[in-house]
Amino acid sequence: IMSLTGSGEALLDERPVPIENLEAELKALQEKDPDINLQLQADRAAVFESVAKVMACAQRSGIGKLSFVTVQQ
Repeated sequence: IMSLTGSGEALLDERPVPIENLEAELKALQEKDPDINLQLQADRAAVFESVAKVMACAQRSGIGKLSFVTVQQ
């Protein structure tokens, strides 16, 4: 699961990943599993620009399946 905090910090399986390294990290995952489905969970306080950056990184890395995860409050 790829998480995005309200401050725009990206977490990959709960591990912080600087946004500038995110594309390479996702590419490595995609190479291990070409059918990977990336699940994105964004904090409601996250700005859309941060969400868009994560989505663009996923697309450039070759990940073709992206789903959004919501948390009931």
